[in-house]
Amino acid sequence: MSKIPLTSNYDEGKVRTIRNQVEQDSGTLKRVVEQLVKKYCRDLDKAVNEINELLEDKQNLNADDLNYYVAYLPVLMYYVGNGIEELGIEGDTAKVSRQEAFNKAYLEAEEKTVQAKTSYAQQIVISEQLVESAFSRAYKQCRNKIEMANILHSSLKKVLQWKLSELEVSKYSQSNGTGFGGR
Repeated sequence: MSKIPLTSNYDEGKVRTIRNQVEQDSGTLKRVVEQLVKKYCRDLDKAVNEINELLEDKQNLNADDLNYYVAYLPVLMYYVGNGIEELGIEGDTAKVSRQEAFNKAYLEAEEKTVQAKTSYAQQIVISEQLVESAFSRAYKQCRNKIEMANILHSSLKKVLQWKLSELEVSKYSQSNGTGFGGR
Protein backbone atom coordinates (compact mmCIF):
# COMPACT_ATOMS: atom_id res chain seq x y z
CA MET A 1 0.00 0.00 0.00
CA SER A 2 1.59 3.27 -1.06
CA LYS A 3 1.26 6.39 1.00
CA ILE A 4 -0.04 9.56 -0.56
CA PRO A 5 1.99 12.62 0.48
CA LEU A 6 0.19 14.73 3.06
CA THR A 7 0.55 17.83 0.90
CA SER A 8 -1.69 16.35 -1.75
CA ASN A 9 -4.49 15.55 0.71
CA TYR A 10 -5.49 19.04 1.74
CA ASP A 11 -6.05 22.54 0.51
CA GLU A 12 -3.80 24.92 2.46
CA GLY A 13 -6.17 27.83 1.97
CA LYS A 14 -9.05 25.82 3.35
CA VAL A 15 -6.93 24.80 6.36
CA ARG A 16 -6.15 28.46 7.08
CA THR A 17 -9.81 29.40 6.73
CA ILE A 18 -10.86 26.65 9.13
CA ARG A 19 -8.12 27.63 11.61
CA ASN A 20 -9.24 31.27 11.49
CA GLN A 21 -12.87 30.27 12.01
CA VAL A 22 -11.94 28.05 14.97
CA GLU A 23 -9.94 30.89 16.54
CA GLN A 24 -12.86 33.25 16.07
CA ASP A 25 -15.44 30.75 17.35
CA SER A 26 -13.35 29.87 20.41
CA GLY A 27 -13.21 33.51 21.50
CA THR A 28 -16.43 33.22 23.49
CA LEU A 29 -15.28 30.05 25.21
CA LYS A 30 -11.93 31.67 26.04
CA ARG A 31 -13.69 34.68 27.59
CA VAL A 32 -15.95 32.48 29.72
CA VAL A 33 -12.98 30.42 30.93
CA GLU A 34 -11.01 33.60 31.66
CA GLN A 35 -13.91 34.99 33.74
CA LEU A 36 -14.23 31.77 35.73
CA VAL A 37 -10.48 31.57 36.39
CA LYS A 38 -10.31 35.24 37.35
CA LYS A 39 -13.20 34.73 39.80
CA TYR A 40 -11.20 32.17 41.77
CA CYS A 41 -7.56 33.12 41.06
CA ARG A 42 -7.55 36.94 40.97
CA ASP A 43 -5.79 37.34 44.34
CA LEU A 44 -3.33 34.51 43.67
CA ASP A 45 -2.44 35.99 40.27
CA LYS A 46 -1.94 39.41 41.86
CA ALA A 47 0.35 37.96 44.53
CA VAL A 48 2.36 35.99 41.94
CA ASN A 49 2.88 39.20 39.94
CA GLU A 50 3.99 41.03 43.10
CA ILE A 51 6.40 38.20 43.94
CA ASN A 52 7.79 38.35 40.42
CA GLU A 53 8.45 42.08 40.81
CA LEU A 54 10.00 41.48 44.20
CA LEU A 55 12.35 38.81 42.90
CA GLU A 56 13.35 40.87 39.85
CA ASP A 57 14.61 43.66 42.13
CA LYS A 58 17.45 41.69 43.71
CA GLN A 59 19.05 44.78 45.27
CA ASN A 60 15.99 45.56 47.41
CA LEU A 61 15.03 41.98 48.22
CA ASN A 62 14.38 41.73 51.93
CA ALA A 63 13.48 38.98 54.36
CA ASP A 64 10.30 40.70 55.59
CA ASP A 65 8.72 40.73 52.12
CA LEU A 66 9.78 37.15 51.49
CA ASN A 67 8.43 36.05 54.86
CA TYR A 68 5.11 37.77 54.12
CA TYR A 69 4.65 35.89 50.84
CA VAL A 70 5.83 32.58 52.30
CA ALA A 71 2.99 32.94 54.82
CA TYR A 72 0.42 34.45 52.42
CA LEU A 73 0.69 32.07 49.45
CA PRO A 74 -0.78 29.05 51.28
CA VAL A 75 -3.77 31.17 52.31
CA LEU A 76 -4.38 32.11 48.69
CA MET A 77 -3.94 28.49 47.59
CA TYR A 78 -6.54 27.47 50.18
CA TYR A 79 -9.12 29.81 48.63
CA VAL A 80 -8.27 28.71 45.09
CA GLY A 81 -8.64 25.11 46.27
CA ASN A 82 -12.17 25.94 47.43
CA GLY A 83 -12.81 27.54 44.05
CA ILE A 84 -11.62 24.40 42.31
CA GLU A 85 -14.18 22.40 44.26
CA GLU A 86 -16.90 24.86 43.22
CA LEU A 87 -15.78 24.58 39.59
CA GLY A 88 -15.93 20.80 39.88
CA ILE A 89 -19.50 20.98 41.17
CA GLU A 90 -20.49 23.45 38.46
CA GLY A 91 -18.80 21.27 35.84
CA ASP A 92 -20.70 18.22 37.06
CA THR A 93 -23.93 20.21 36.92
CA ALA A 94 -23.13 21.37 33.39
CA LYS A 95 -22.50 17.76 32.37
CA VAL A 96 -25.87 16.63 33.75
CA SER A 97 -27.58 19.57 32.03
CA ARG A 98 -25.97 18.66 28.70
CA GLN A 99 -26.96 15.02 29.08
CA GLU A 100 -30.56 15.94 29.92
CA ALA A 101 -30.76 18.25 26.89
CA PHE A 102 -29.23 15.54 24.70
CA ASN A 103 -31.72 12.92 25.90
CA LYS A 104 -34.66 15.28 25.36
CA ALA A 105 -33.48 16.19 21.86
CA TYR A 106 -32.86 12.53 21.05
CA LEU A 107 -36.39 11.57 22.05
CA GLU A 108 -37.91 14.49 20.16
CA ALA A 109 -35.90 13.83 16.99
CA GLU A 110 -38.04 12.95 13.99
CA GLU A 111 -35.23 11.02 12.33
CA LYS A 112 -35.66 7.26 12.09
CA THR A 113 -32.16 5.81 12.63
CA VAL A 114 -30.14 5.81 15.83
CA GLN A 115 -27.24 7.49 14.04
CA ALA A 116 -29.47 10.28 12.69
CA LYS A 117 -31.11 10.84 16.09
CA THR A 118 -27.70 10.97 17.78
CA SER A 119 -26.39 13.43 15.22
CA TYR A 120 -29.46 15.64 15.63
CA ALA A 121 -29.22 15.60 19.44
CA GLN A 122 -25.48 16.41 19.35
CA GLN A 123 -26.20 19.47 17.22
CA ILE A 124 -28.89 20.64 19.62
CA VAL A 125 -26.62 20.50 22.69
CA ILE A 126 -23.59 22.34 21.30
CA SER A 127 -24.07 25.28 23.70
CA GLU A 128 -24.39 22.95 26.67
CA GLN A 129 -21.22 21.16 25.55
CA LEU A 130 -19.34 24.48 25.37
CA VAL A 131 -20.48 25.40 28.89
CA GLU A 132 -19.32 22.01 30.17
CA SER A 133 -15.98 22.51 28.39
CA ALA A 134 -15.60 25.99 29.92
CA PHE A 135 -15.95 24.64 33.45
CA SER A 136 -13.57 21.79 32.69
CA ARG A 137 -10.93 24.16 31.25
CA ALA A 138 -11.30 26.62 34.13
CA TYR A 139 -10.95 23.76 36.61
CA LYS A 140 -7.72 22.62 34.94
CA GLN A 141 -6.29 26.14 34.78
CA CYS A 142 -7.00 26.79 38.47
CA ARG A 143 -5.53 23.44 39.42
CA ASN A 144 -2.39 24.27 37.41
CA LYS A 145 -2.12 27.66 39.10
CA ILE A 146 -2.19 25.99 42.51
CA GLU A 147 0.53 23.56 41.43
CA MET A 148 2.70 26.43 40.18
CA ALA A 149 2.00 28.47 43.33
CA ASN A 150 3.11 25.49 45.40
CA ILE A 151 6.38 25.34 43.46
CA LEU A 152 6.78 29.10 43.88
CA HIS A 153 6.13 28.75 47.61
CA SER A 154 8.91 26.17 47.90
CA SER A 155 11.25 28.44 45.95
CA LEU A 156 10.40 31.42 48.12
CA LYS A 157 11.24 29.44 51.24
CA LYS A 158 14.66 28.65 49.73
CA VAL A 159 15.25 32.28 48.79
CA LEU A 160 14.20 33.36 52.28
CA GLN A 161 16.62 30.85 53.82
CA TRP A 162 19.39 32.14 51.55
CA LYS A 163 18.57 35.74 52.49
CA LEU A 164 18.55 34.93 56.22
CA SER A 165 21.90 33.14 55.87
CA GLU A 166 23.28 36.17 54.05
CA LEU A 167 22.09 38.44 56.89
CA GLU A 168 23.69 36.18 59.50
CA VAL A 169 27.02 36.27 57.68
CA SER A 170 26.75 40.05 57.41
CA LYS A 171 25.97 40.42 61.14
CA TYR A 172 28.82 38.10 62.07
CA SER A 173 31.28 39.98 59.87
CA GLN A 174 30.23 43.33 61.31
CA SER A 175 30.42 42.15 64.93
CA ASN A 176 33.95 40.75 64.43
CA GLY A 177 35.11 43.74 62.49
CA THR A 178 36.34 41.47 59.75
CA GLY A 179 35.47 41.33 56.13
CA PHE A 180 33.78 38.37 54.54
CA GLY A 181 37.07 36.60 53.93
CA GLY A 182 38.74 37.53 57.21
CA ARG A 183 41.85 39.75 57.54
